[in-house]
Amino acid sequence: MRFTSALILPLASVVSLISAMEAPIPGYDVFIPEWEVKATPDGETLRINGTVEEVVAELEQINPHYRRSIGLDDPTLMARQQEELEKRQMVQFHRQNGICDHFRGADTGQIMAAVQYLNWVTGRPRNGGGPANCGRVSCGYKTAVWFCNDAPQPRELRSFRDISDGVYAIQNVCHKSRKSYSGQAFHVDMWNVIIRWEDC
Repeated sequence: MRFTSALILPLASVVSLISAMEAPIPGYDVFIPEWEVKATPDGETLRINGTVEEVVAELEQINPHYRRSIGLDDPTLMARQQEELEKRQMVQFHRQNGICDHFRGADTGQIMAAVQYLNWVTGRPRNGGGPANCGRVSCGYKTAVWFCNDAPQPRELRSFRDISDGVYAIQNVCHKSRKSYSGQAFHVDMWNVIIRWEDC
């Protein structure tokens, strides 16, 4: 497999971003997520650092039809995928250990918009060795999604849809038909997902 590093943020920029960002939990370290993605189905694999919104914006500069090519704006596919995720997360996350409203609440509609991005953009989330290590994988319209590692070893998930599972777990416990909410869901493999309001 061929990779290109042309779109990776310079190391100094990554360090600057990390130093300017506070973890959602006091005492936790922050990392910048890295994505392995393709701008076109048959294109070369790229590595891009940042949130999913930043990744999509970068890919759209290369391929203006990127969103359409992966079905990002297809409401029918989104609805079907939500049903599949709601079934999966019941097994993978400790529902009884979910925490609600210990952060400022984010808008319900914007939470689901973040999920749509995470569902459709390819890549394997990587998190450095923990415990107590968090990366902000989505941030836009005052809504942030964080991926935190509670295990000592580095972690790589199958896809960013695994993080969407955590968002749905939080939704099932914390939403309660409200316009805004926040929460944290804990996976059986010692990592967790946080959604909350942030100024982004």
